Amino acid sequence: MRDKGAKVFIHCAAGVSRSGSFTIAYFMKAKDLSFREAFLEVKSKRKCVKPNEGFREQLIKYEALLKERVGK
Repeated sequence: MRDKGAKVFIHCAAGVSRSGSFTIAYFMKAKDLSFREAFLEVKSKRKCVKPNEGFREQLIKYEALLKERVGK
């Protein structure tokens, strides 16, 4: 649906860690961004985004996995 210009609403209890992490992961994959780049982009739109330590570790591992898959 996103490729047709539809909007997506991502929600969790506080909108700080879980939904922010999901959105960061989406940006990393869809826009080919590093964790830091995706985090800063999400943070620019929602200042309170702060993935917890466990989510940050997983996002860093995900970044490495994405790099492996495209041979960067």
